[in-house]
Amino acid sequence: MFRKYVLLAFVSLAYIFSDNLYRQVRVRKQMFELDVIDVGQGDAILITSNKGRRVLVDGGDGYDLDAYINKVTPVPFCRIDFIIMTHTHADHWEGLDRIMKRCDVRVFTFNDVASDSATYLKFVQNIPENKKLKLYSDSKIKVDNIIITILWPDIAVLKTQELSSDANFLSTVALVSYRDFDILLTGDAPAGVLDKIWAEKESMLQNDKVDVFKVPHHGSITGLSEKFLTNLSPTYCVISVGEGNSYGLPDEDVLSFLAEIKCEVYRTDSDGNIEFKAK
Repeated sequence: MFRKYVLLAFVSLAYIFSDNLYRQVRVRKQMFELDVIDVGQGDAILITSNKGRRVLVDGGDGYDLDAYINKVTPVPFCRIDFIIMTHTHADHWEGLDRIMKRCDVRVFTFNDVASDSATYLKFVQNIPENKKLKLYSDSKIKVDNIIITILWPDIAVLKTQELSSDANFLSTVALVSYRDFDILLTGDAPAGVLDKIWAEKESMLQNDKVDVFKVPHHGSITGLSEKFLTNLSPTYCVISVGEGNSYGLPDEDVLSFLAEIKCEVYRTDSDGNIEFKAK
């Protein structure tokens, strides 16, 4: 029987294990893992297949990701099979710069969002061309038994964008499927994007019951679509948010609605690193 785990206590203990012991635990259990990493006011999510291959989604903007990755796959053995950068805001990509330098990253994926940030443009330009892969709606990545389907943005939308476009509107949204365990990753996508996705991908999302929903934009009201969430009806809702952040996130209205639809909420500001496992 397929089982799902939310092991917050295990994540806390993992930090005091030796690197060797932690690697042995991972190999012995041979489980799919989804780690929502506490990087403060930002996003970083590590997906590990049951065969040990890794997909990193975003990287925060500080050094929290470096410390976490070093526990999982220390230098000089660090290998990331895919990096998915959801969009160009610093709290999602700056931490990836160091990961690209210290780890063996096989493929770096992004959606070609325009930016006038010199720092970001230099970062992307320094990535070898043979490692770059552009992702758009309906693109798929297969990593062992994991299938990652990109739901947004549409390539036609990207072609019409301008530098003044809201990067959150162009944030990558992805459905991650492992057997009958499904996760919807949303970056900082606003409610309007979620509504567009439901209108275009309703049958897919209804067929693949979403177990874990990554609440958009650190729990901001801008990412709350009541219609979308009511229809999606996820079991777990995860909020990546910094403790005592100056934005007052997550918004109380978001938390109230998640309680209303009976979605079990986990938050990095209060729960730390959040780990889901599936056999």
